[in-house]
Amino acid sequence: MRHTMGTGRGHEPEVTEGDTRVPDPRPEAAGAADGDTSPRPDAEAGAGRSWDPAPGIAPEDVRERWRTAQGAFVDDPERAVREADTLAAEVCDAVVARLNARRSALRSMWENGEDGGGGGDTESLRLAMHDYRVFVENVIGGDV
Repeated sequence: MRHTMGTGRGHEPEVTEGDTRVPDPRPEAAGAADGDTSPRPDAEAGAGRSWDPAPGIAPEDVRERWRTAQGAFVDDPERAVREADTLAAEVCDAVVARLNARRSALRSMWENGEDGGGGGDTESLRLAMHDYRVFVENVIGGDV
């Protein structure tokens, strides 16, 4: 599945499902437009346009635990379903924790300002608004 994420500036980059990279409107992010996808040092704590909403659980571990639970179904269906429920709960908890941490980081950035003095100039607030948009779009899986 392919969809575009609008930037409101007439340029609509293609984004493939699972691709969490979002174009950064700041001039210093020009390297990303040239295919440079190396992580920026400010990605988590700063402007955050390359934030990944996936839970902090290794997907292969989740897959292995799922295969184990599914394989146990024939011999003990009730235990298998309990294991699947436990796994689902852990994944949900990890996703919620990651979402809450990101939202808190976003809020802290605009409430405290880059200099720690609170608030921010219009440009900082514009970037904060953009970061919130990216956050919401990542959560809902599409444009807002």
